[in-house]
Amino acid sequence: MWALANGCGQFNVFEVVNDNDSYKNLDVFSTDLIDYSGYVGQGPCGSACDTSTLGPLVDLINKLDDTEATAGAIATPAGGPTAALRRPEAGYRYFLILLDVASRTVQLGLVHPERIPTSIAPILPDLPASVPSSAADAVLALRLPD
Repeated sequence: MWALANGCGQFNVFEVVNDNDSYKNLDVFSTDLIDYSGYVGQGPCGSACDTSTLGPLVDLINKLDDTEATAGAIATPAGGPTAALRRPEAGYRYFLILLDVASRTVQLGLVHPERIPTSIAPILPDLPASVPSSAADAVLALRLPD
């Protein structure tokens, strides 16, 4: 694709695509990072992602076989995360974005308000005015679904 790694420097965190082409996907959030060093992630899956057979509580999908993902996924310059976040059909969710400079890690999470992992209770559901580094470390160590 001509636009990949063209130096535009973008980070699409929870991206849905409304283009009228094969990449259009309004019910799955994809993630990718484009900068001068290359392309990390996997952009939108478009019609290749089929969530029609998944139950309403499934938030994370395996893009390879359209099933519920059993654990979080990691994107590297060598390959995309092969997982995507499903847009919630109803209700609220917490969207977590952790940019950890020390480890050069970007981590995303989607947490249901009634299923908050114990390890991140210092952060959710009451968003504090400040966050201790131990709470940020707990988010960094978390792999959802937990």
